Amino acid sequence: MNPRHCVFEILVVLLAFCFAYPLNAQTTQPSTKQNTIAKPETVCVQTNHPEKQQSDPVKFYDFVLKTFSLVLGGFSILLAFLMATVGIAGYTLWKDRREMREDIEREKQKIIEYKNEAQKCAEEIKQSLTEAQLHANAIKKIKEEAESLEQELKPRPLNIQPPKEIKEKLNEHSKKIEILETLGIRLTYKNYFTKGIDLYYKGKFREALNAFEQTIKLKPDFMPAWIGKGDAHGNLGEKGEALEAFKKAIELNPNDPSALGGMGQALCNLEKYNEAIDVFNKALVIKPDFAEVWVGKGIAYSKQEQFTEALSAFDKAIALQPNYAEAWDNKGVVLNNLKQYDEALKAHKKALELNPHFANAWLNKACVYSLMGKREKALENLAKAIELDSSCKEKAKKEEDFKSLLADPEFIKIVS
Repeated sequence: MNPRHCVFEILVVLLAFCFAYPLNAQTTQPSTKQNTIAKPETVCVQTNHPEKQQSDPVKFYDFVLKTFSLVLGGFSILLAFLMATVGIAGYTLWKDRREMREDIEREKQKIIEYKNEAQKCAEEIKQSLTEAQLHANAIKKIKEEAESLEQELKPRPLNIQPPKEIKEKLNEHSKKIEILETLGIRLTYKNYFTKGIDLYYKGKFREALNAFEQTIKLKPDFMPAWIGKGDAHGNLGEKGEALEAFKKAIELNPNDPSALGGMGQALCNLEKYNEAIDVFNKALVIKPDFAEVWVGKGIAYSKQEQFTEALSAFDKAIALQPNYAEAWDNKGVVLNNLKQYDEALKAHKKALELNPHFANAWLNKACVYSLMGKREKALENLAKAIELDSSCKEKAKKEEDFKSLLADPEFIKIVS
């Protein structure tokens, strides 16, 4: 309701009250006059009765006017009260409606703001989804490339360095796996296994061991991972753990020549040479052309100073795999023990021709030169071995072949 209507109603109430009050006053004045005149008439009542009869109509008229005035005044007051009540109620209703309209406007504004914000969020989500789809496609491509590389990189003996192209593929695979790990993508057991092989060939045996253990955690019956675990333990000097890993591999497949060969090597490291030779023979029954096992068998014979049998085993490995650097180097060690120094040097040189970064071959070559009394060449080859592998320092200090050089200042400097 409009406030002007309320003011108008209040004015009507005031006018009604003003009208009622004078009318009431006018009707009461004659009755007062009658009362003043009536006093002497009371004296004449007994003497003049006709005048009393004439005053009755006037009194009745006065009574009617008074009654009407009272009724009209009461009605006016009641009407004024009702109009005032209606006015107040109307003003309250108008005020409530105005506040309601203001609230509605505010809510409309909020809804508009929420709508704009929602549209903005929707655009951001749409953009994020687009980017996420691009990332998902990139991740999918990386995973597919990694799986493709895993198909090419079949499990191979870890004690033999692979060709350069295989190392490059392994390195490429590891980069892709690193990206997937950074993005928090869950890797497969094959991802971890191939990563472990790459780390093993890089000489990172502890990290390789962790990768093989992750592989086993995801697929406990994956035998190649147990073999990798055994090889990693062996290179870390953890001989007992290596043997247990190979035993587990053999439990999974008793006729696997790689598992048997690894177990034989672990037994060699524990100086259980006869047991090792028995295990190597079992592997060779299954796979007679397994060059790595022939090398292991030759080492076991060599440790027992059965040099003829050892030389025969190394020659067999070389016949099967002419580019096997480890076989050539071990052959040189046996020839050195047989004091065939020239032949030993030829064998070590062949090993280094096949693998110039073969630290043990440089060390063994230095031993031959030391026994031949060629000090400068011995120190030169020893320095090269230590440059490639610092662990050769301790080996040199314990090596009997360097007995003549132990007091040499240059030797002391190199191994210190």
